Amino acid sequence: MELQKEVICTYLCQRQKLSIQRLFNPKLIVNKHDEPTHIQGWCAVNAAPRTLRVDRILDIHDSLEAARDFFAETRDGLKANGIEFKAPQPTRLSSPDTMDVCFTGFSKSDKSELTTIATEKSMLVRQSVTKHLNILCYGSNAGPKKLEKALEQGVMILNRQQFEELAETGEIPEEI
Repeated sequence: MELQKEVICTYLCQRQKLSIQRLFNPKLIVNKHDEPTHIQGWCAVNAAPRTLRVDRILDIHDSLEAARDFFAETRDGLKANGIEFKAPQPTRLSSPDTMDVCFTGFSKSDKSELTTIATEKSMLVRQSVTKHLNILCYGSNAGPKKLEKALEQGVMILNRQQFEELAETGEIPEEI
């Protein structure tokens, strides 16, 4: 797979959300067998680095217009074939200007480390599950009430490894 200075693709993420991704200066990441696994690049839309799994890229396009056409056809085709897009609709009132995260079930030192990572990535650290929360990161001592409340609100729930991967790459790994 040869990459240009810009990659425009249609992408189906793990949450069954179909999107058009536009990455600049992409880099192909391969496994030990030299098979492509991820593409990393700068996402102009999010103004942040982005990592995409190669196996979730539906197609690579020459232009945004071609991507939009493919997007419409693919979305309609998937729905016609019985695929349901079950991305939960959040009930929280998060701000579009901040990424709010809460850490629960961690030791004091681990929570401090995670808070530092979040702060360095310009995330707002909350002490509880609030209506503005985007991510609940849980440790081994997480209480069921916080997890339950976060689930009810449609908050993204991540373990430590997933959160660290998100902070590093901008993409949430599907399996840890």
